[in-house]
Amino acid sequence: MTLFVKKCDRPLRTWLLVWMFLGVGCTSQYVILPDGEYDYRVPVASGEASKAFERLLTYTVKVTWSPIYKVYHYNHDFVSDTGIRLKWPLPDSTSMTGYRLAKRDGIWTTEDTFAKVGTGLVVARTRMGEFRDAVAAVTVAHLVTAPDTLRVFLTDEQGRPTDILESMAVKEKAILYVTGRDGHNLQASVKRMDQKKDLALLTFSTAWQDRNLRPFGFRLGRTQDLKWGNYAYVVGYPRGRAHIVGGTVSLDSMEDQFFIDALIRGGYSGGPVVVVRDGLPHLELVGICIGTLTKKVRKVLPDRFLPTGSVVTEKVLKHLYVVEEEELEFGLGFARGINSIRSFLLQSRSELLERGIDVRESPYLKMWGF
Repeated sequence: MTLFVKKCDRPLRTWLLVWMFLGVGCTSQYVILPDGEYDYRVPVASGEASKAFERLLTYTVKVTWSPIYKVYHYNHDFVSDTGIRLKWPLPDSTSMTGYRLAKRDGIWTTEDTFAKVGTGLVVARTRMGEFRDAVAAVTVAHLVTAPDTLRVFLTDEQGRPTDILESMAVKEKAILYVTGRDGHNLQASVKRMDQKKDLALLTFSTAWQDRNLRPFGFRLGRTQDLKWGNYAYVVGYPRGRAHIVGGTVSLDSMEDQFFIDALIRGGYSGGPVVVVRDGLPHLELVGICIGTLTKKVRKVLPDRFLPTGSVVTEKVLKHLYVVEEEELEFGLGFARGINSIRSFLLQSRSELLERGIDVRESPYLKMWGF
């Protein structure tokens, strides 16, 4: 519960007069009554509250995952045996695409990659040898996965895909890095994934003297204690920079999941979701962010080969086509509850031991139930 009161050293009578007529000589302050429940919106104060959020940032890492694809490009032959230019290539059962390829450079290859950026929550750290520590972090599975094969097909005049394969990308490997508050990139690996819960376990190593990477050290909360209107904070790395965003909580009928009315976008996936119990700086972990809603939008566009700055004429309008794109619906984030994270970690015991994480002696893992 949050109350807004005025604090003042003046006598009560003087205080009332000043408050009624001038409102000066007093300072505003939020007072949190200790009722043992999660709070509704409270201001981020200085002092201990600010230090708490600084600590929270040291418990997170930026996660960057880059799959590398070998792309096969198919150059089809659009000329008939009599030299006539065709609208579509002739069928060819011996071709990889089922259609006749050009005799020269019919198939050529390139390498392509892209980066997915999100957040990870550090949960354990154990000394490994004299100079290195083994570290484990939890993030979302969709951040470190991508299709093994991507196919692109030629489109007709209306922009609809045909069955003529234009290119095919085959995933060959993936590079995974985590970055702490000191800015150092550390190579990591995915040790375990649960696609249904959308959770993944990452492990990596860091120098033993690195104090900017610490396992989560606040209390673990209880998803079942959340109520409509509680206020939650989310840590993430949108555009690769650390940010904290907040919003009100809405409950969900699905087990161990809830919503956050916050500006969630790319980079927050995998970030810790914390709430306040009995006032700042008493933060508790209640889940991790698993993303936001998306919607498919269809757009009418002119000829895609039209040069920039071209005049839209009646002839150009005859070549309109429709594309379908996926857009984020900002303002509604999903969070996986703490119970799912706890059970996922407990089921990852063998993977943690294999990496050298001491599940028996680690005080940080003990609070997760080890």
